[in-house]
Amino acid sequence: MKRNYKTLDEFERNLHDKGFIIFNYDGKPLPCIFITPAKYNEILSKISGKKYVIDSLLDIFYDGRDCFVDIVLKFSDLDIEENYLFHANKSLDFFNSLYEVGMLGLLPADHSLSSNTESNIFVIQLPNKDRIRQAIDLIRKNVYIQNH
Repeated sequence: MKRNYKTLDEFERNLHDKGFIIFNYDGKPLPCIFITPAKYNEILSKISGKKYVIDSLLDIFYDGRDCFVDIVLKFSDLDIEENYLFHANKSLDFFNSLYEVGMLGLLPADHSLSSNTESNIFVIQLPNKDRIRQAIDLIRKNVYIQNH
């Protein structure tokens, strides 16, 4: 579901607050979003044994200074839709990794990072690397403007 924000305060109030990590996944930098254990378990229980397609959208909000990206994941036919809003100016490494691997991971927020972390990552293939590149270009432009 496309979300609309009108003020910087609205964006900041709706930022994803569980964090993220860039995890070394088979030698590649996989950006992973931490989600609540309850949400992680809900997603896994709904997809278990079912065929599903995940539509992904990077909804970019840009005002010439701040760039926010709302990552929207919609699991078709499973009644699951998730939104993760990031202040992209502050998470360029996340989006660079997203572009590099074309994948996104979901990981329960209570999971301690260890040698078996990889088995707990729910990996999603992203079909549209052009949209990721567009987000990175806007973020870099904003960072450059802010620093000059």
